[in-house]
Amino acid sequence: MKKIFVTIILIVSAGQAIIAQPDARNMLPAKKVGHTPPKDQAATSTCWSFATTSLVESHTMALGFGEFDLSEMFTVRNIYREKAKNYVLRQGSARFSPGGLGHDVVHSIETYGAVPEQVYPGLLLGKKSHDHDHLDQKLKSYLDNVIKTKPFPEDWLTGFEAILDDYLGKVPQTFTYREKSYTPLSFAQEVLRFKA
Repeated sequence: MKKIFVTIILIVSAGQAIIAQPDARNMLPAKKVGHTPPKDQAATSTCWSFATTSLVESHTMALGFGEFDLSEMFTVRNIYREKAKNYVLRQGSARFSPGGLGHDVVHSIETYGAVPEQVYPGLLLGKKSHDHDHLDQKLKSYLDNVIKTKPFPEDWLTGFEAILDDYLGKVPQTFTYREKSYTPLSFAQEVLRFKA
């Protein structure tokens, strides 16, 4: 008897939930927000960078600062460096992986700046899409070897950066955007007007 009663309540509740939904044909958007086209993260496990960078791009459009195509890989590279430092500092007890969170992008732009995609696509010549499987394995292996070496090599970060250079390309210290020279930090501050 109890099962029948519970079943009847569930059926009635489900029916009311269906009836309570507004007719989608009569719904209008409250406000249209500009956005840039979707970008393919391919095999990177860096959706956190792609999603939050898209949010930053949309935000600059909403504020009337213009439409930008920002480099997700510039942010990924900066956060990888920070993760590597933490991993070595904690002698392998911290996590080192390609995953991240939205606040990593905000922190990276605030600390290191940003660059347009055409300035730093994170793809070597001839590559059309990202594939970080080998990069992630090589970085982790390198860091594991660093922490096994006693004492730590003082220049371990140079080797880490060299691996990133091999897979993502070198980061430009300065670049030209709309006939003006910028550093990544000055671009974020002056062009994007980024404030965390």
